[in-house]
Formats: sequence, C-alpha cells, structure tokens
Amino acid sequence: MIITEQMALDFTRIEPHKFATCASDLGLPPGEWPSQIPTNMGNRMPFMRGATERDESGGISLIKYAQANGCIDLVIFND
Repeated sequence: MIITEQMALDFTRIEPHKFATCASDLGLPPGEWPSQIPTNMGNRMPFMRGATERDESGGISLIKYAQANGCIDLVIFND
C-alpha cells in the first residue's frame, strides 16, 4: 500500500499538512499497524509510526504517523 495525494483528498484535513483517516479506509487488516507507510505526498519519504493513544479498555484508539524529514502528519483511527 502507498498513500497517494489522490487518496488524501478523501481524508479529513485537521489543518494544513495534518490529515486523519480510518484504518479500514486504508485497507489495513485488524491489529496491523505498519512501522512505516510509503507515500508520494510532500517529500515522498514514508510516514513513520509514532505515538499510540489507547482507549479506556487499553485497546488502540489511534496511531499518529509523521512523514520522515517532512511536515505532513497522518492520524489513523482504529475502527
């Protein structure tokens, strides 16, 4: 999978260069959170997995990704 500029048109834009989407919209299998996700956005460097937020039961609610050496952030919600 590669996150493209075209795909980002369907993402929620939180603010400039900050996007959000759901894991299922990207086709991520349940429980799979890649350490990096290729992209053709910005500087074309991959998104790198960062902070994880958990819900009250300890399950993952979202994971934050940031573009390596870039300014684009992506939040992926666990749905």
